[in-house]
Amino acid sequence: MPFDPSPIEPVTHPSREGLIQWLEQQPPEKEYDFFDCKGNCAIGQYMKFIGIPWKRDYTYERICVATDDGGYLAYKGKHTFGAMLERALADNN
Repeated sequence: MPFDPSPIEPVTHPSREGLIQWLEQQPPEKEYDFFDCKGNCAIGQYMKFIGIPWKRDYTYERICVATDDGGYLAYKGKHTFGAMLERALADNN
């Protein structure tokens, strides 16, 4: 899916759909640090975007990034926003 810089609807709670919309707005080649537990990982950046203060909360991770096979969208494969978007679109969760 091509990079789409157009504005998206405001989101007030984390969701897989909201994460996908946010990922579509990110430069696909931009890398994120999966191991950054201070909010600069992909999910932390998404949470900041929707206005929720970062804290390591597995509830958000299950909603947004858990995959059908028990993995995480943010962890598998290449750590770029474009690769994470591809994984999110391909996952049935």
